[in-house]
Amino acid sequence: MGKKKMRPVTIRIAELKKDINEAVGKSELPPFMLEMVIGEYLTGISAVARKEYAKDLEEWEAEQKEEEEDGGH
Repeated sequence: MGKKKMRPVTIRIAELKKDINEAVGKSELPPFMLEMVIGEYLTGISAVARKEYAKDLEEWEAEQKEEEEDGGH
């Protein structure tokens, strides 16, 4: 059996936007409440993204240092 191909990011983004739009509509919350809830959610996502960036940067810098120590090979 072959490995299942991942959907392209453009399709995943479009699906996410559709899902968010549906969830917002179903919530029947007023805009000021949506702003509060979505703001809190975005704050959480931003924290995770910062941690992911820091981890990736640390790994990248370690790899670059190893390459320099190995003579660039």
